[in-house]
Amino acid sequence: MIADGCKRLIENAIICWNYLYLSKLIHDTTSKSEKENLINTIKKGSVIVWQHINFQGEYDFSEENLKDSIEFRLPELLEVEIFKNGKQNI
Repeated sequence: MIADGCKRLIENAIICWNYLYLSKLIHDTTSKSEKENLINTIKKGSVIVWQHINFQGEYDFSEENLKDSIEFRLPELLEVEIFKNGKQNI
């Protein structure tokens, strides 16, 4: 049960990261056509992927290594509206 719970926690953390990262990409894209292409690409894919995650080796979460990491500003990401009243709103 513990191993299954740990696996589920890791999977959910990866899915959360993917949602945050994709939301930031949409938010930071300024061109309407690029934003449309990005959204259409995301719609054809899945956030339940983890090929980009290295499950081997060591992870370093020291302040020195985290200073260059991606920063998510949650209030900005919550402002992203892709659909409004059932229609794509870009």
